[in-house]
Amino acid sequence: MIYCRKMISCHDCRYYEVGEFAMKPNEINIRTTSAGSEPTMTSAGTRILKRRKNNLFRSIGILMTVGFGLIFLINWYRSLPQGMDCQRMTQRIATAIEDYRIAHGKLPQILGFLDIRKGRYSIDHYEYWFEGLGGPGTLPQGTLVGYCKKPHQPVFSDPWRSIIVFMDGAIVVRRVSESEFQTKISRQLSPEKYWNFP
Repeated sequence: MIYCRKMISCHDCRYYEVGEFAMKPNEINIRTTSAGSEPTMTSAGTRILKRRKNNLFRSIGILMTVGFGLIFLINWYRSLPQGMDCQRMTQRIATAIEDYRIAHGKLPQILGFLDIRKGRYSIDHYEYWFEGLGGPGTLPQGTLVGYCKKPHQPVFSDPWRSIIVFMDGAIVVRRVSESEFQTKISRQLSPEKYWNFP
């Protein structure tokens, strides 16, 4: 029930209580009923409530926008800078393998013995196809030498991997989609079979 806070003339009251809100006299209209005088809100009071409701919705909208912005930023960080870090490290490994191949005429048995500058990703992030056995200095065109053990999975694009591959007589780096990688790996020979390649 809406009522005057003091038992005095309504014209003498400074405020009336409407729910939780203190309303001024010009925002309250006195409606006479059979039970007596009963104050009701005028259009001024309605505008105040509407304004507060709009402010609430605006605050919720801002919070949702900030939340979605943070989600986008996190996924951007995962997909772009981390992807670039992976490709830089892959290039260092490929360069070290190529230097070893040129110097010794074959591929190294273990990547850990090579002089590879550390980066965000360690060599454990990669699978070396010729681990333990090494490989001949010359390989068939398109032979996979190494690759990311797990695909990078950005939210806004397809999964991909960095691969180290023998192309045009040299060890090079390529970035391929997960589907293309699976096609390549399914055609790859076991490491020992490459030693028979002339």
